[in-house]
Order: sequence, then structure tokens, then C-alpha cells
Amino acid sequence: MPPTTSERAIGPRPTIGIAGVWTDPELPHVNRGVPHNIASALRRLGVYSGYREAFPLTSAKVVGLWRKARHRPTDLPSLMLSPEMRVLSTVVHGWQRITTPSSVDYWLLFGGARSVRSRYATVTDESPHQFFHRSPAPSATVLYPHASAHQLRNVERRAEEVYRRATVCCVASHWAADSLVSECGVAPERVKVVGFGPGGGHDPSTVPLELRDWTRPSFLFVGNAWEVKNGDAVVRAFRAVRQRAPEAVLHLVGNHPSLSEDGVVAHGSLSRHEPSQRRLLDELFARATCFVMPSRVEPFGHVYVEAGTVGVASIGTIRGGATDAIGSGGLLVDPDDDRSIVLAMLRFCDADFAQTKGRVALEHAKLLTWDLVTGRILRALGISIPDVALAEFLDSDPRTPGGKDSFRN
Repeated sequence: MPPTTSERAIGPRPTIGIAGVWTDPELPHVNRGVPHNIASALRRLGVYSGYREAFPLTSAKVVGLWRKARHRPTDLPSLMLSPEMRVLSTVVHGWQRITTPSSVDYWLLFGGARSVRSRYATVTDESPHQFFHRSPAPSATVLYPHASAHQLRNVERRAEEVYRRATVCCVASHWAADSLVSECGVAPERVKVVGFGPGGGHDPSTVPLELRDWTRPSFLFVGNAWEVKNGDAVVRAFRAVRQRAPEAVLHLVGNHPSLSEDGVVAHGSLSRHEPSQRRLLDELFARATCFVMPSRVEPFGHVYVEAGTVGVASIGTIRGGATDAIGSGGLLVDPDDDRSIVLAMLRFCDADFAQTKGRVALEHAKLLTWDLVTGRILRALGISIPDVALAEFLDSDPRTPGGKDSFRN
């Protein structure tokens, strides 16, 4: 059984560390910025004790090992599943657990490597089962492109054990929570829905909202994985929308194909870490009357929260955890149903509807700041901090009847 908070005395201000596999929280672009934003919130609370690499080998060292073993450097994921690397990983993780600083009260684990001996919470937007099996785009097929079914199953079993041994499992959505309980065998009382914050870190005070003209429908799509984010379906739906609302415009950001469509403005990829591109992205959010990204599957959807922080409602997907990211601040659609996407976009061509939903999205986004998410993680660990009120869990499942708006056939 995992240790309880009563097994060891904790001081008035606990210490929290972060452990992960190549997920250094000092780098804001790693792992969609989740470790970075949580580490920053822990610093503001004065409880952050630093980062611990769960597998202390740099990528350069790993490539060097491959070359000696006559492996191709591009086969890094497959090599990590080889018997030799599995033995090395077991030894390293065992040594890491032995040498874990006893001064750290709790650890937050990102990824499936158990490298600490004291109490820990896992933090994720999907369960191991979803990572390896979710349709139509399981992450494992990208991370381990050449792995056999047997290798993948071994990794999945090890990851599930990490979650079952955790003091508590903190997840972004009820979609991930359900899977941890029903498919990974984690006790329901040890799974807490904490939400995730915005991916881009937009500060609403920096976005000139007076640029927004609600009377002219301005749709915004942002997504680098064009097929997974269902970009083609958005463009098809927009063609139909333009027949009813010829003044509508659609802005595309990401790795989209070359397009020449009436009303479609293609911007290509824009980096939030490059100042001029960040300013353009801010302006696009400031002008948008609806954010639309009906992904084929979306574990959570930081960008829905990002849109909400500037008062823009979203059209999102019913597949995955987007229901928690959007709440009532938007509409949910079946990503395989073009008609439902068209109907949702036509609803947002109504200025009053779009503006009203935008206000709801703004209020929902206030529940998903990184400070509140981090507070829920601390609450999940059963700790408190003097003079700090920690946010309550997101226990209200928006997927229940009447809890959300959607278009489905």
C-alpha cells in the first residue's frame, strides 16, 4: 500500500520535487509546458525543491551507446525497449530510489519511471492504457515506431504499476480518471481530477480585446498535428459556412498544407517562444470570435483553456478530455461528423451567441490557472500550506447529462 500522510511528520511548509524522463521544468517548451508551469507555481508557494532526472543519461550518451552497439542514432525509442537498456534502466531507477534525498517530502512524477523512494503523485493527461491504445492516434505509435507488441505491453505493465503504487494520481480530466480506475486498476479514491492550465501562458491583460468584432465571424484553428487535430474537416466545414455567412473568415496556424480557399488565411507554424510570432498569435486570439479544433482525439487540450483566458469560446471534440478543458464555454462535436462541425460553426456566426459563450469560457478558464491546478495537486497529497487556500478538485464531471453543449447525430 502507498504510504499515508500520517506515516511521517511533515513540517508547516512541505518540500515538493519534480521527477521525470528528460522533462526538465526549467525548459518551458518541454512536455507542453506542464512541468514548467507547475514548478513555477510551486516556487511561488515556496515549496519547490528542484528537479530530479529519472534516467540520468543525456541523449548524447545514449546515441554514443548505440553507435558502439551498431544501432542507428534515429532508433532511440526502440533502443530504450531493448533488453540491455531495460536492465540498465532497472539498475538506474533502483539506484535513484536509494539515493533520493530524504529531505524532500513529496515528488511529482511525469512519465512512467519510478525513481523515488518517498511518496509521490503522478501527473498526467492520459492513463498508460490510453497512451498505448487510444484511437485513432495512440501516442505509443509515435514514440516507439518500431517496437513489437510484446515490448509495448511490457512498458505498459511497468507504467501501470507506477500509477498503482502512487500515493495519488492527479489527472487533467475525468476521461483519464475513468481509465486509470477501470483499465489500470487504480483505486478510485486515489485518483483526483485537477485540470491543466493554458498551454501558451497568455496573460489576458496583454491581449487587446477591443480588436474583436463579434459581428464578423472569425474562426481560429491552431494545431501542428494537422491530421490528428482534424484540420481538413475544419476547412470542409468552413466552405459550407461561407455559403451562409460569406463575411466569415478562418485563420489557420500550424503545419497545415498549402491552401487557397476563399476566406481562409494560412499563417503556418507560429512559435510562442519567438517574440514577433507570439505577438501575431496574440493578435489572432484577440480578433477571434470562436476557436475551432475538433480533434480526432484530444487528451485534454491546453489551447481550449488558452482561448478561454481571452474570452473566446471553443468548438472541441467529444473524444478525450476536452470536456473538462472547455466546460460550458463552447460546443462539443463528433470529429467524424462534418455536419455537426458545420452546425456548431454556424451557431458561432451569431454575434450574441458567440459573445455569451465567450464570457462563459472566460469564467471557466479562471478555474484552470496553473496556480489553482498546483493547489489541487497539493490537496491531493493531503497537505496544507499556512495562509494558502488550496483549490477544490474538479469533481463535477461535465460529461454528465446537461453538463455540456454538443452536436451529435
